[in-house]
Amino acid sequence: MGLFSFIGKKESAESSAPAQKFPSNSRERILKDAYRVGRFTPSNTQCSPNFIENWINNNVDCFEPVLERFFAEHTLEEVTKQDVILEVYRGFSDLILSEPEIEESAFRLKNPEAIKVAYEVFRRLAGKHGMILPDR
Repeated sequence: MGLFSFIGKKESAESSAPAQKFPSNSRERILKDAYRVGRFTPSNTQCSPNFIENWINNNVDCFEPVLERFFAEHTLEEVTKQDVILEVYRGFSDLILSEPEIEESAFRLKNPEAIKVAYEVFRRLAGKHGMILPDR
């Protein structure tokens, strides 16, 4: 065998591992996509105690068109919009937790406090879709 013996050689069907496939609108796939929306949507994760209401409104404005597009692109049969919004919140919470934790600061809430405030973002988004999220 030469140095470039792999060129032109096709991989056999036995050696390639089958990829896990979800039907495009399965419950698992929709919730996974919803989590990714929360985790990877470019949004503001650093909440200032002096501007909590502005932070909430800015994130509502950020997530609203993203959720509209999500609901337009996914057929929700096994999943409710409430499930989707809660999963987006879970992804956003993980995004906040990925930020470095800080000591006491007058300019930014600690990550657990920001997650509590972030729930209000998703309560307002749910309200725009005619739903009510439970209190936390």
